[in-house]
Amino acid sequence: SCETHPLFVDLINDCRALFTPDAEDRELYNASWSQPIVNMAALLNSSQTVEEWGLSNYSPWHFYPDKAVGMWGHASSLPSGGYIWVLGSVYEEAKDSLAEMVDARWLDARTRALFVEWTAYNANTNLFCVVTFLMETPASGGMLKLPEVQAVRLHRYAANYKLFVILCEILFVVALFFVMYREFVRYKPIGIRKYLGDKWNLLEIAIIVNCYVSAGLYIYRYVITKQLFKQMR
Repeated sequence: SCETHPLFVDLINDCRALFTPDAEDRELYNASWSQPIVNMAALLNSSQTVEEWGLSNYSPWHFYPDKAVGMWGHASSLPSGGYIWVLGSVYEEAKDSLAEMVDARWLDARTRALFVEWTAYNANTNLFCVVTFLMETPASGGMLKLPEVQAVRLHRYAANYKLFVILCEILFVVALFFVMYREFVRYKPIGIRKYLGDKWNLLEIAIIVNCYVSAGLYIYRYVITKQLFKQMR
């Protein structure tokens, strides 16, 4: 991917440039990176795109765009797409899959970054631990490691605090409607122009808007979490 300086041709047989998103490989390959799938027209349906075909025909040798979260590494910014090898959730299955990955030489000299991702759940604390372990290979060689651990609570209504959480949410909604009613009572006799002329009233409006945004994000998070749990079952 780069040219070796004439002074070092006898010492360096192969040259690998620094990774850039523009140089990212997005081809669909056969097993062991043997050759790209060139004649995609013969595999696609009339209304099917290359990305849709790749998603419906999973293979660790197919490129999948936007299947993860992009990340800043030590050497460069890494995009959200790539090639995915699923190890599985059972130890023996993951062990066999890992051995198969090594035998197939899924990682080679063209690999610039490896993301190892898994999620663990602790029922005692009701926390999900999302671990992302990045191993990045710079152009100079070697390997740079960057771990990232995030703890999140996805089950909102669990354990002994379920009733307390529900009560707090109800109080939040009641307080929000009370503030809205109070501001409506203030606004009605004086009119919109005079009401907006007071900076404190603008602050109250901003608080109400923020409360609605927070409630919307909370509901969105709840729906997405439910959908993800259904997919995991």
